[in-house]
Amino acid sequence: DRAYTMAKEAGVLYPYVGNIPGHPGFHTYCPSCGNPVIRRFQYGVYEVKLTEDNKCMYCKTPIPITGSAQATKRSFKLFI
Repeated sequence: DRAYTMAKEAGVLYPYVGNIPGHPGFHTYCPSCGNPVIRRFQYGVYEVKLTEDNKCMYCKTPIPITGSAQATKRSFKLFI
């Protein structure tokens, strides 16, 4: 949590906190509008709000990623 806050204060646009599900820094946010553009659950991506050319779907700001982001295909099993 402290490292995430320090990174934001230092001007890092895309800080990411791994292995802390539920922490706001677990997701990737658009630096212009603040909306989440990549939302994660456990060790996968469950929602991507980027256009095909990697722009924020909300405000069209380019998000500099390499390749394309895709939601992870996951299956959830119930053990009884």
